[in-house]
Amino acid sequence: MAARCSFCGSTSGPFRMAARYWWVFLVSGILWLLIAWLVPRMNQTSIAAVGVLLGVLFLLAAINEAGAAALAPGGWKVWHYIMAVIFFLGALWGFIRPVNTFFALASVLGLILTFYGAFEIIQGLASRAVNPTGGST
Repeated sequence: MAARCSFCGSTSGPFRMAARYWWVFLVSGILWLLIAWLVPRMNQTSIAAVGVLLGVLFLLAAINEAGAAALAPGGWKVWHYIMAVIFFLGALWGFIRPVNTFFALASVLGLILTFYGAFEIIQGLASRAVNPTGGST
């Protein structure tokens, strides 16, 4: 009797083929541990490691968008290719200038956190009528 997938109940062969790649999770876990060991040091190496990691993320996103463009119908195909090019340029920037990439990421994160903090303050002030503690619970 064939093995049955516990998630969908299928007994087809792709699960056997996918099981051959168990080592991918092992290798990716080891790589994440290496990155986790480098990043907390906050020296030039860790800053560059974060920039290169962002470059890898952008490269994978570019590959994903190119794959989505190959499958997309009509006009969506063009937009997926445009996003693939943008992600690829971001990946190049992450690989060529990793320190600048890190500081750009930190700047964008700071902007997002500024907007989030302002939103929380506005929400807290706007909800005083329904929240008697003023959001300080």
